[in-house]
Amino acid sequence: MKPQYALFALLLLIFSCEKEEDEQPKLKINPEDIELVHGGSEKTWQVVEYYEHHDNGWVDENRDCIADDTYTFRANTTEVEMTMGDNSCYYENPDSQAQLLAFTYYPEDGKAYLDHGRFESKDQFSSGSVYILELEEVSANRLVFASGRDDTWARTLILEAIN
Repeated sequence: MKPQYALFALLLLIFSCEKEEDEQPKLKINPEDIELVHGGSEKTWQVVEYYEHHDNGWVDENRDCIADDTYTFRANTTEVEMTMGDNSCYYENPDSQAQLLAFTYYPEDGKAYLDHGRFESKDQFSSGSVYILELEEVSANRLVFASGRDDTWARTLILEAIN
């Protein structure tokens, strides 16, 4: 066999072998999980952790302003009510604060997302953030929303039930 064919055959063998996966399958969200989120009608959750990069343990610089917020999820609507706590994120004593949140479930994909927007203004200045987080863990007492891929979480919001 010519050397280039032997090398080609060896490379083909190496790259065609299946890699054994240790990863656990990604959570598929089902209607029963969604029921846990809104409790059948309405359920309120408190922020317990907020990470810029969960896997590295990097706490977000805005953690203190977010840690005193609550989120209320309701059945039959995508709207989420966020009650902002006393700590602002961008300005001391802002003139105005606003939030825009939506929780969307895609049963055909088994995925759910929290679209999250938070804004503040003071005098002529405005600041805000917008991001989308996927529901990664769900139980009756704990929700984990995160961005990232597979089991590597970047921005992560962890909520615990308060009612």
